Amino acid sequence: MILITSSSAAERSALAGLCSSRGWITAEYADIRGSLRAMERATPKVIVTRHKLPDGFSDDLIQRARQAGHAPGTRVVILAPATLQANAEARQILLGADCVLRDPIRTEVLCAYLERLQGLAAANVPAAQGAARRPLILARATLDPAERRLSFQGRSVRLTPREVSLGEALLRHRGMVVPYETLFLEVLERKYSGDTSNLRVLLGKLATSFAKLGLDLRRWVEVIPKAGHKLRLQPTGRVQPHRARRA
Repeated sequence: MILITSSSAAERSALAGLCSSRGWITAEYADIRGSLRAMERATPKVIVTRHKLPDGFSDDLIQRARQAGHAPGTRVVILAPATLQANAEARQILLGADCVLRDPIRTEVLCAYLERLQGLAAANVPAAQGAARRPLILARATLDPAERRLSFQGRSVRLTPREVSLGEALLRHRGMVVPYETLFLEVLERKYSGDTSNLRVLLGKLATSFAKLGLDLRRWVEVIPKAGHKLRLQPTGRVQPHRARRA
């Protein structure tokens, strides 16, 4: 996901359209406050932000995002006026901006940066978060994201990339409800439109993978109607098997 922050609705729309034409998912916000709230729900690969915003400046956004622990591996592109002073530009870079583009913004250059930075952000996630390189424990099974393998008591199954993404998303928010908006952006890489059928199918597929290992994922994952999914800290009690009545 690319997070676009600009007080200009026309600019947000134009940037979103540009990204959409290349198949990139975006979320658009007018100010720092909205962008920070968005980062609490989903981790963007790249932030594209105007230097001057209604409630501060781009360096405020970078600092507050880093201080809150949001998106440590996220890349940042600053859109600045042609008159931006050199010391202000240097400050953006020292704070973590990957590039500063001055008006007039050339779309070919912006798109080239976005393509490169999205690849760099994906590559940096394991290094930045650390845990992605290590096996994770999900519903008693060992999840190895790098190998896309789920293991338990000597048995293992191979997962699809989206099964792995769903497992990782649930683990990142363990004990909390993960909103559908977050799950769609992080797992399905598209915006949530109200239809949860694709996510239900994916959860069912992941549950089937667990079942092959003799584990019941449904005891651990709670589906909250109209809200999202929650990975419980402890499993629910085992459901008793249905027994047919005697004639």
